[in-house]
Amino acid sequence: MNKMKLAMFNYFPRMLNSLKKYDEDYPFMCVSDGEDNCLLISERKNKGWYNWLPVEKNIQTCFEILEDKYLNGIHQDIKDYYNQYWFYEIYGEIDSEIGRNMLQLEKVVPGSEILDLDKHIERYYRGGDISNFRMIPIGFVLNIFIVIDNITGEVFIDDRIEFGIFRKIAVNLADLINRLEP
Repeated sequence: MNKMKLAMFNYFPRMLNSLKKYDEDYPFMCVSDGEDNCLLISERKNKGWYNWLPVEKNIQTCFEILEDKYLNGIHQDIKDYYNQYWFYEIYGEIDSEIGRNMLQLEKVVPGSEILDLDKHIERYYRGGDISNFRMIPIGFVLNIFIVIDNITGEVFIDDRIEFGIFRKIAVNLADLINRLEP
């Protein structure tokens, strides 16, 4: 089992256990009408809201389209993240050198993972020159991007707007997921 799969394998039971304090057995998500996938397990009383569970992926997502588009490779941690499980969210609090932060990582749902990642990259670079991009968005803390250095695999909060810097929060994505407290 690779480090990403192990991190997620350990994270999802912690997430499910954390829901018990809210008298919930499963996470839930608002899902568009007609969206049907292997994650949904039951509709809730509120129309459009569904309980879901993560599902181990049995197919691999190919990243060649994005690698060709951006003339660069995609870090193996990102590929591993998108190739372990289908899920609607990974979230939690993490302690780092900048304090305690609540963050949410990107979802991986059947049929849209490459399109979603491409949209996140384009939104992050907002029409700028992305042919030599280095940082790849993987989530948010408040309204600030969480990014992965596409060369080193280190994870940062992109705090350039307020402080003009990237703030390191993990040595890699698996480390971040292992440290999350849902």
